[in-house]
Formats: sequence, C-alpha cells, structure tokens
Amino acid sequence: MRRVLLILTAVLLLPFASLAAQSPTTGRIVGRVLDGATGTGLTDAGIQIVGTTLGTISGVDGRFSLNAVPAGTVTITVRRIGYAPKTITGIFLEAGKSVEQDVSLAAASVQLTAQVVTASAERGTVNDALDQQRNATGIVSSVTAEQMSKSPDGDAAKAIQRVSGVTVQDGRSVFVRGLGERYTVTNLNGARLPSPEPEKRFVPLDLFPSSLLQSVNVSKTFTPDLSGDFSGASVDIRTREYPARRALAFSSSMGFNDAVTGQSVVSAPRVGSEWLGYGGSQRNLPSGLASAGAVGGLTDRTQINGAINQLRNAWTPTQMTGLPNGSFGISLGGQDPVLGLRIGYLGSFTYSMAHEIRADDYQANPVQENGRPVVLEKWEGEGSSQTAQWGGLLNFSAMVTPRTLISLNNTYTRSADNDARRSSGPAFSFGLANVERMTLRFVERSIRSTQLKGEHALTGRQQFDWQVSTSGVTRLEPDRSDLVYAQFTQDGPFSWSDGNPDVARRTFGELAENNMFYAANYKIQLGAAADAPVLKFGGAFRTTDRSAFNRQFSIVSTLVPVTDRARRAEDLFDGRYTSGSDDIFNIINVAEDGVYDASERLSAGYMMAEMPIGVRFRVIAGARVENADINVSTQLSNNSRFVSTLNNTDVLPAIVLNVQLGNRSQLRASASQTLARPEYRELSPVQYLEVVGGQITRGNGDLVRTLIQNYDLKYEAFLASGELFSVGVFAKRFDRPIERIDLATGGQPFVSFFNAQEAFNVGFELEVRKALGAFTPVLEPYSVFSNLTLMKSDITVGTGASSNTNANRAMMGQAPWVVNMGLSRTGATGSSATVLYSAVGPRIFSAGTVPFPDVIEQPRHMVDLSIRIPMGDRWAWKVDARNLLDAPFRLTQGPVTRESYRTGRALSLGVSWK
Repeated sequence: MRRVLLILTAVLLLPFASLAAQSPTTGRIVGRVLDGATGTGLTDAGIQIVGTTLGTISGVDGRFSLNAVPAGTVTITVRRIGYAPKTITGIFLEAGKSVEQDVSLAAASVQLTAQVVTASAERGTVNDALDQQRNATGIVSSVTAEQMSKSPDGDAAKAIQRVSGVTVQDGRSVFVRGLGERYTVTNLNGARLPSPEPEKRFVPLDLFPSSLLQSVNVSKTFTPDLSGDFSGASVDIRTREYPARRALAFSSSMGFNDAVTGQSVVSAPRVGSEWLGYGGSQRNLPSGLASAGAVGGLTDRTQINGAINQLRNAWTPTQMTGLPNGSFGISLGGQDPVLGLRIGYLGSFTYSMAHEIRADDYQANPVQENGRPVVLEKWEGEGSSQTAQWGGLLNFSAMVTPRTLISLNNTYTRSADNDARRSSGPAFSFGLANVERMTLRFVERSIRSTQLKGEHALTGRQQFDWQVSTSGVTRLEPDRSDLVYAQFTQDGPFSWSDGNPDVARRTFGELAENNMFYAANYKIQLGAAADAPVLKFGGAFRTTDRSAFNRQFSIVSTLVPVTDRARRAEDLFDGRYTSGSDDIFNIINVAEDGVYDASERLSAGYMMAEMPIGVRFRVIAGARVENADINVSTQLSNNSRFVSTLNNTDVLPAIVLNVQLGNRSQLRASASQTLARPEYRELSPVQYLEVVGGQITRGNGDLVRTLIQNYDLKYEAFLASGELFSVGVFAKRFDRPIERIDLATGGQPFVSFFNAQEAFNVGFELEVRKALGAFTPVLEPYSVFSNLTLMKSDITVGTGASSNTNANRAMMGQAPWVVNMGLSRTGATGSSATVLYSAVGPRIFSAGTVPFPDVIEQPRHMVDLSIRIPMGDRWAWKVDARNLLDAPFRLTQGPVTRESYRTGRALSLGVSWK
C-alpha cells in the first residue's frame, strides 16, 4: 500500500518529473504475449533477444518490456511451457525509441515444432476487431479506433451502428437485434454507467467522442461474469490506452450543413454560457417556486406577481444565420520512468460545436373516422439545435511488479442542446383554430467516471483482478418554455388565449445519479497444458442513488386587455401586468408533477468453468446469482406520497459450446437466462406533460421484472487477415416483458407502462468482410463489408390495462431487418476512401390503442462518405460527408403521418497532426 501511495503521488507530479531518456545507442521493445487460440495474456513466458544475454519474463496480462536493447534489426524468441516456441525476426529498433511487438503463441503439438515469422507478418495477422470476435468466450462484435478513424463517425453512437444487428434511435439510444434500450446495458472500461435520462434506461453514446475511444465491444450472449440484466447486448466502451512512447496529437475540423449554415433558421435566445455546456444561473428555478407547495401558498398578489417576475422573460424563438460546425482535440500520452517505475499515461481533450436542424418539421394527431385514422390536428414549422460537447480522459497505469498492474482511469464528458421550435396549425383543444406553438428548451448532460483497477498474476496459472469505481450523471433541463398563441379569425393575428392552462408553461427538470461499484475476480488454470480447464469466480456489489424532480407551472389569465393580446409574450411578461398588487395573471402547478428518489442495492456472485473436451470442443458453463433491492419514493406537488419497491433474487445459468471446425472456422452455441428490470422512472407516478398535442407520461408502481431465455447458434470463418464470413440464428422468450403503451383517454394522448404476458423473438444474422483483390488484381485496393439481420417478434399482451393495445404485433422497437454496407479503397500512400450505407426496417415507435394502429418509424436510408489523405509522416487530411441522401425521419400511424422532418447534409474538412 505504501508503494501504491508513492506511485499515485508521483503520478500527480509526473508533468514536473525529470524524465530519464534511453541511451543514444539503445531502445526498448514492449508488448504482450498472447494465447493464439483465446487471445488472453500469458504470464511466465520467456522473451529473449537472440545473440545477447538480454531477456525478461512476461507478467500480468502477458505484458513485457525489454530495456536497453541495442538499436538496429533485432530478433526475439518467446517460449512458454505448453506452447510451441516462436521466433520473431526483422524487428527494427531506432536508438532512443520504443517498438510495440505483440506475440501470439500456439498450443504445443506433440513434437513442439518451433515457428519463425517476421515482425511484419506477426503484426499483419493482428486485426483487433476480428481478434476480439474470434477469441471471445461468447458472441462479440467490436468497432476499433482504427475503424472509427476511417469513417465519419464522430462519437460512439455513430460508430456502433456499423456493428451487425445494431441500430441507434434518436442518435443516442442503442437497439441491438431490434430490442429496446431496456435490454441493453452500457459499461465504461468494464464498470456500469448510470443513465442521465429520466424516461428511459440508456446512456447517450453521443456523449463519447470517438477520438477518446480504443474500441466499442458489443457482447450479444450472456456469460456469468457479465451483468445479468441484458438480453439484447452488453456494450463496453473502452477508452484509449497509453502508447509505448511519448506521443502528442492534435486534430481540428470545420464543416457545414446545407440546411443550416448561412441560412436563416429559428433559434433560441442565449445567456452566454451555452458554448461551455452550461445553462447559466438565469435559467435556475426561482426561489419563490422551489418548494412543492409554494404555488398553493401564494395567496398574496405581491407574492404571485413576484413569482412570475422571477421567471426568465424568454418565450419566443428568434431568427439567426446558421453557424458552421467545428471541433478540435488534443492528446498526450506515453511511458516515462518515475521513482524507478515506468508510468503509462494518457491525457486527452476534445470539443465540438454543431448547429443542427429540423427542416420541414411536421406533426399531427389522428382521430378515428369510418374505421380508419384521419388527421385531427397538425402543425408545420421548423426547429434547430445548437449542440456543444466536450470531454476528456486522464488515465495512468504502472507495473508495480512484473506481476502487478495498477491503473487509474478518469473520464468526463458533457453536452448541451439549446433547442428552439416553432410550428403552426389547427389544434383540437382550441376548437381547431390555428395556433402557433413555440418551444425553447435547454438540456445539459454530464457523465463522470473514476476507476481504480488492479491486475495480479499470482502464479503462472492464477490471476486475480479487482476494481473500485465511482460514476455519476446529471441531466438538467432548466427553464423550458412552451407558448401557444391562437388565431381566432382567418386573417387575424396570433394572440394570447384566455384562461387556457396550456398557453404559457414553464418546466424545470433535474436528475442526478451516483454509483459505487466494487468487483473482484479470481481465475485459476487447472494444469500446465495450454488446453487445461480454467475455473473463474467472483462477485460484485453496486449502489445506486438517484434524485429527480419535474416541476411545471402554468401562467393563466382571463383579464389581459384585448388590445394587448397579440403582443409578444416578452412584452406581456415584462412587468407591466405584474407589479405590486396587479390582479391580471395567476400561476398554478400542473397536476401530478413532483419529486422522486430512487435507490438500488445490487449484490452478485458467479462461478464458471471453461473445459476443453478433446482438441476441438470447449465448454463454458456456470451461473450468476443476483439480488436487486429497488426502492422508489415519490412526492407529488399535491403532497401525495407513493412508494414502489422491487426485490428479487435470481439465478441466471449459462452454457456456451465452442467447436473448432478448422484453423480458421468455428461454431458457437449458447443458452442462458437473463432479466430486465423496470427503470426507476417507470415505477414513479410523477407525470410529464407536453403542451398542445403532446403526451402525458406516467409510471406504474406495479411493474415486475422480466425474465428472458436466450438461445444462439453462430458459424464464423476468419478467411484471411481482416476477412470474415459469419452466419447465425438466435431466439428469445420473454416472460412478462415491459411495454410502453399509448392509451386512448378521450383527451391528450396518455402513455404508461405495463407487463405483457410473454413475447418471442427470433432472428438471422449474416456478416461478410472481404478484400476484393482475390477476384482480380484490378480490385486489389478495394474491400467490402456488409451485415444483415432479419428479425421477427410476437407479443402476447394478456389481461389488464395493456389489453387495450393491439395483441398481434411485434415488440416495441423491433425492426424486421437491419442492413449495413461499406466499400473501401486504400491507396499505396495510406490514403483511404470509404462509402457507408445503413438502413433499418419499419419498427414500432409506440404501441397503438385499439382501434388505432401502431405508430411506426419508417425506414431511413443513410449514405456517408469518408476520405483520409496522409501528408508525410505527421500530417493527414480528412473529408467527411454524412446523410448524403437527406432522408427524412418519419413516423406513421396507418395512413396518417404523425411526425416528419429532415436534418440536412453535413460536410466537414479536418486536419490532424501527430
């Protein structure tokens, strides 16, 4: 412990430390020794510089470092009991520099035949994404930093869409195999991330710039060492590791959107700090309205007028010239000696600002007429959003001993959206008179994570790792304003409407959640042979505490003078009618808004065994036990209190069979049971109400968790370096799935959540990556990739309130097909050009209420282009184009279009230096 404290102290002083340099005639070789079949690091492997007495032994995770190696062309030999020795030739080492060289070892044959390869050939066999997929215990798909660098994907949300069967809704929420966000969990470097969203359980992946990421791994099958509350996928975001030698990199880009930049667009008034991702104190909830009973206690006219005057006087969107988009990033990393140890470090920062558009914005609500939906009310207009995003990471690691690696990872990201929308059209609640709806909305989100991890190679056969992490999220929606003006005569002005509680509304929302996570794992290999059985067990404990409130206030009046009703709201609320004892305006609470607090205590333990059977078969079997104790306490603005609890202990078994069919092909089969728990917000009756034409959303304290049985069968063939052919099928059965239901109430649309009886999900997956040079030399520079997922689901609604929905339908968010395709060309100088296509089939956005059909999100075809042009060893240019087809986002309900808008085409030009 004393040594660890000294190391952490040294880390803080690292920028000021005097850094030792390599001798001018020597260099350093670092890397890992890996099991060629499983990809795991091998300890106790001997690494020798041929022709010298220099050598070392690999430590934790197979890592090794050879120091003071004579510069020049070097050959190394690697040996370990149970594996065939391997010699790597042609490693060129510059004086004073470092070289990274990983080595994979094959299990020993009877004759222990040695293998000799060149350094370039050894590196050429390594393709990170496919290696992770081939060597994983279960079915895993990955997107690596290299792939992200060759695409226009600026964040994790865009990058993960390239994975087979993965789609992203609203640019943030991940759907895997057509299953919604409740069936997907998100981890950062192996630790769970909390969600900053009040309505759904998902981590907005657009918060993570791709420049900070090493890889995004998607596990589609459950094994006992993973969290049990997923059946769609477990997404693990891995931040970048430090490089072998000191490296500084910088990047910057500028771009435009053809529907925004230089155009006159609707915009939200600013207070000056939006570019930093902060709303500013002017948007805070006024002190006079802070307590739940404050409005009811405002009986004095001076108090009522004072509360109204405390609100920021901003109601109406403005027009501005659309701004260009831009970003920049900088990172510094390496390894340097501190207190006799080599400390690995990486610091990185990135910032971006984008101006986005909702062009041709259209919304409608239907009514039933002659047995079919027809438009009841509709609005047309536009909206725009200015989005600021920044984030950084600061990671350290140290090999305290050859068998002990300690790492400290810190990540923080923040984003803010400043939205404005304006639309007009007939509204049912106004007697189908034309109305003009105006919304100003500012939402800021942040995610922080700090992780202290230790990895220990106790012996060559025993490994132990542990982790302590703390993470937290915030979501602040300060001072949203919704304003409605009505036009009561055909050519008359839009003006204030008497007595309607929906014409002037302010909303204040805040969510904060904090997590603590503790985990430990122990693994032992039961024998010296490379194919010896492996036993692994461990446990985890997680605490989660969330507080959230949603306060809504409406300003009402029947006394505004007729001559003033067409004034801008900023004039009506500038104090002329709210001074002293004026009796013109009143302020009221919106029913059933309020505050809820949630806590969860989760304890888990697991045991699993990996057992080779003969040469070709490997079985992984075990079980996980999880206990979750959830408590949600709600206080509404009318002082009503509700408490919802959920406490379950579940045994979650899993078995996986991997069959090695040949040197480059394998078959995987798995069966498991997982679960899905209700989101805290779904257990709380706090109500969220949109203004005219919007939806009322309220939770259901009677929800129970869902149990899911999962079955997978997949064939994989790794043809050549970077090439893959895979085909698979999967099936799932859901017991009491939770569905979001759109209920008919005779008034505004009403949304709640219910447990259906059961559901089934089956699907087919195909993935191909192929270099085209095998067909003809003319196509040597070209390669293609494609993945296709076909899915079908069926839900049995059962009895209760949910029986009002359509019984014969797919599950929420279940698309019948998902397709991704890409064509890349690589030039002799390292330049590349990639065209990407993706589309998702029609899927249920909201389940309709009989006799209304379901609300369907229609397919949206996306084409992107990315070009990379290196300029020497240090500089590179990039050109990215997104959404070249500018396909509209569109929701339909039968023949009625419920919502539609376009986002424009985006083009950017960037430069990077390293």
